[in-house]
Amino acid sequence: SQLVDLWIDNNPNLGGTVSFFQNISSSLQTAYLDGCGLEGTLPSSFNTSAIKVLSLTYNKLRGEIPPNTITRMTKLIQLYLHHNQFNGSLPQVGNLPDLLIVDLSFNSFSGLLMDFPYDHSLLELTLNDNLIFGPLSPLLNLTRISKIDISNNVFNSMIPDPISFRGNLKIF
Repeated sequence: SQLVDLWIDNNPNLGGTVSFFQNISSSLQTAYLDGCGLEGTLPSSFNTSAIKVLSLTYNKLRGEIPPNTITRMTKLIQLYLHHNQFNGSLPQVGNLPDLLIVDLSFNSFSGLLMDFPYDHSLLELTLNDNLIFGPLSPLLNLTRISKIDISNNVFNSMIPDPISFRGNLKIF
């Protein structure tokens, strides 16, 4: 099959797990499965090498995200996993060069911020309402960033001066 776009969001009685991604077309580029009543954990292997947009918001997904699940999505541009029950460390997305938007808010992620190389392409980073702590210095590498929301976490370091951001930061 050559399925490229999958839009079945806002079907709360659909249910099931996301394990079907293991059998889905490797040509899938867009997946919107928001509010579909999906449960369980993310599998360690997705057949999603071509995926550019992944949105699994407002479901009942839980547990830790396996370390390589997201990092193997090398063409990823937008990642939306907010309003679930994920926990553990934040997925390391800094190695995804084309990533523009990340929203992992309203989960129970804990630990340190993910690292980003200097001048990463990221424009929006939304991590509010988690349990993230530690230094905020990794944010200074996001020179193109326009929106950062890290509210309602447990950070314990000094807030970087918004002037330190060399990009187009409008919301912090």
